[in-house]
This record gives sequence, C-alpha cells and structure tokens, in this order.
Amino acid sequence: MVGLHGAEWPGEPSPTKSAAAAAALQQLHGLCSAFPKLLVEDKGAGVAAHWGQVSPDQHGQAAAAVEKILRPWIQRTHGQRNAMSLLAGHHMLELRLASASKACAAQRLIKQNPQLHPVFIGDDLSDEEALAYLSSLDIPTTTIRVAATTVKTDAAYRLAGPEQVHAFLATLAKLTGGHGVA
Repeated sequence: MVGLHGAEWPGEPSPTKSAAAAAALQQLHGLCSAFPKLLVEDKGAGVAAHWGQVSPDQHGQAAAAVEKILRPWIQRTHGQRNAMSLLAGHHMLELRLASASKACAAQRLIKQNPQLHPVFIGDDLSDEEALAYLSSLDIPTTTIRVAATTVKTDAAYRLAGPEQVHAFLATLAKLTGGHGVA
C-alpha cells in the first residue's frame, strides 16, 4: 500500500530520484570492486548498501566505507526540499528522504482512517520508528515485533518468525470475519 518508508502512496506520483541519491548510488557502486559481495540497492528516491554477504572479517571496513560515502549527503542536502537522512539496520545503511519514515506513514494512515484499529507488524530495525510512534498513542493499537531472538523494541507483542505472523493473521481474519484486515 505504502512504499519507501512512506514516500510512495497509492494514486500519487512516486518521488523522483534526487541528485544526492543518484550520486550516492554511483559512489556506492564504486565500492563493489573492494567489496564484491556488497549489495547496492537503488530505491528510487534513495539508496541502500547491505554488507551482510561481505566476508565477516571485512564487515567493519565495508560499514565504514559505506558510511563515509552516505553520511556527507545529510549535510549537503540539509534545508533542501529533498533533504536526506540515514537509516541504519542490520548490516545495512540507507540514505532516504528525511521526510519519509514508517512513523510518518503510520500517522498519515491513521489520520486518513481514524475508524480503524492500527496493527503494525515489523521485523526490521527500520520498523522501530513506527512501533515507537504507535505505542505512544492514546488510541488502541496492536504492535508486534518479529524476531527469533530478543531484541530491544517498543512493540507490545513479539512473534518469532513468519510462520507465527501467518498464524496470527489467519486468526485475526477469522475473528473479524475477514473484514477490515488488509
């Protein structure tokens, strides 16, 4: 329904690639010769680099090289319409639009659909923004972090993996008669 951490919305034009994202993408591709298993992801309005497949003894070097490329773009774009921010995850770093976050997306969805009970299920560090936001509201919400191991989270509930998520959603669909579950 909503993509790129809330930057893409149904029926609205997708955000265009900024000069910052295009330049950062090119710079990151240059790192691939030093770190052949570095995954560089063109996300349209942003860019991400994943070093999880890089040799474990090179994780620190790859992370530092990626950050050295991406961090300056925050300052370079500060105050601009397409200002950028960094989002860190497990063995990854993403340069994204500063105006786009899953928390902002959740806020907008709730404003557009105040009659619905928000249910947010997330399995990534990037989901914590929305989990924290939803947990802070004075309305009923259901927040679930999916992680096989114990991780710090603002979610009210935890599920171990995809199988438990599917079971939860199937139960929720039965309880609601399939209505209101998207």
